[in-house]
Amino acid sequence: MHFLIHACPAREWYVNDFMIPEMTEQGIPREDIEVWMDRNNDGCLFSCMKCFHEVGKRGDGDIWHMQDDVLICRDFKERCEALESFSGIVSGFGCPDFGPSMSVSGEVPTIFIWFSFQCTRIPNRIAGECAEWFFNDAIYRDKYRDMVESRKCDDSFFYDFIAEEHVEDLRGYNCKPCLVEHVDRIIGGSVVNIWRDYWARAVYWDDEDLLTELKERIKAR
Repeated sequence: MHFLIHACPAREWYVNDFMIPEMTEQGIPREDIEVWMDRNNDGCLFSCMKCFHEVGKRGDGDIWHMQDDVLICRDFKERCEALESFSGIVSGFGCPDFGPSMSVSGEVPTIFIWFSFQCTRIPNRIAGECAEWFFNDAIYRDKYRDMVESRKCDDSFFYDFIAEEHVEDLRGYNCKPCLVEHVDRIIGGSVVNIWRDYWARAVYWDDEDLLTELKERIKAR
């Protein structure tokens, strides 16, 4: 298994001091955790698509793509390993505010994959194709002009790509309970959507004690 954390400099402290240690403590080798840092301030959209372009060159296999504002569940590694035999896209986080339907979990058609990039396992081939579609096609469409200019909505572009190109030949899997909790609210607020005044939490989350512990550790820091 390989894990790639999409990060920005403002969250580097959280990635290095909290996320990576929590992952290695569960037994994930450090060499299997990669950080894609947006050093050039490309914004999450272009940074993500550049990452997908590079990942697409790696050939067969898949990668767990994670955001820099999540807390992993206590059996994260074990549950990721249990999904090794599933060959589609895996959504490890779902939120009612993002959709599409929180009532649908387990193996699903791709149109029902939970709409979020907090924790998503993507085949390398699909990531590469998405980047090619974005840079050679989608970026020039009028309907995407505002999204491109915002340098956000990487997840929206990905799901539009899947809907256009792979709705028939790919399956998805929605993890219940979720593999991660979204914790941007307790580490300084959203970096991308600074207007958001609510906490977009996981719809299914069993490890509330870990969240309480993280709050205390953040406060102490």
